[in-house]
Amino acid sequence: MEETGTAEWLSEAIKPWEVLEKSKLMDIYTLTAKDYDKIVHTLGALDQLIAAESTEACVPDKSAMIFDMGCGTGIVGKHLHKIGYTNIIGVDACEAMIEEARKKECYSELEVLFLGDIDNFPEKYKNRFDVITSCGLFTEGHLGPEHCDEMILSLKSGGFAIFTMRAEYVESKGFQAKFDELTEARKWELVEAKEFMKYHNLTEEGIQQYKPQKGLCYIFKKL
Repeated sequence: MEETGTAEWLSEAIKPWEVLEKSKLMDIYTLTAKDYDKIVHTLGALDQLIAAESTEACVPDKSAMIFDMGCGTGIVGKHLHKIGYTNIIGVDACEAMIEEARKKECYSELEVLFLGDIDNFPEKYKNRFDVITSCGLFTEGHLGPEHCDEMILSLKSGGFAIFTMRAEYVESKGFQAKFDELTEARKWELVEAKEFMKYHNLTEEGIQQYKPQKGLCYIFKKL
């Protein structure tokens, strides 16, 4: 990042994200919803674009049913809509983020929904989707490996779960163990784990907790 003014703006914009605790997430995202797209672009977070491109590679049928879990302000939906997808449903726990997503006019349905409680997962979303996309859920203070069960529950047989995360979280936060458990139980199979650089616009020194680092885009197929 070359422009001092941009760096200063970003540092100020992401101040609310310094401590991502579950109890404070709704306040944090409500506060930053209007700036979220600019923050993501300035950081150089490629997750949403890679998820959309991976969707097209796995399911080129543009009428496929897509579930954007933790859709935020709708950046994934925007990329998917741009390449022709027409049946995209988005859910997010933050109403302010949903309202920003609604402005993009890319989703056929949007709903405020708290994920991570499989016992109360809506029946209407079970076994419904050809593809699930998810960017930003598997991170500090958000959802843990248990969310993989909701992904599988939402997919049709043969459907794809496509999601991104920091590589550093795979082992340390128990995700690899969950991936292996579901694979051994024949719930899904790994198609690909693609590496990419997260926050590539930043210098090595980074800003707050953000610095260039390896990300992974996982693609699993439901069996």
